[in-house]
Amino acid sequence: MQNPNFRLKVEEDADVEDIDLIAKLGFDAYRFSISWSRIFSDGLGTKINDEGITFYNNIINSLLERGIQPYVTLYHWDLPLHLHETMG
Repeated sequence: MQNPNFRLKVEEDADVEDIDLIAKLGFDAYRFSISWSRIFSDGLGTKINDEGITFYNNIINSLLERGIQPYVTLYHWDLPLHLHETMG
C-alpha cells in the first residue's frame, strides 16, 4: 500500500484498513506490486523471507474476502541492488 498522507495510523493492520476503505468505496479490483526485497531479502532469490510471503498472502486473502479481485505486478521497477550491480 502507498501509506497516503491521510492515513491516521501506520501499524501492522493498516493495510487491511486500506482494503476496508477500498471495499467501502465499491471497488471490485485492486492492483499492487510485489517488492522483491520483501520476498527475497538477500536480493538473489535464494533466501525466501517468510514474513514477506505472509504479508502478501494476507493482502490477497483480505482482498478476496471482500470480493475484490487482486491483480499482482511482479516487476514494477523494483530491482534488488545486488542484481542491478551484478547483472545490470
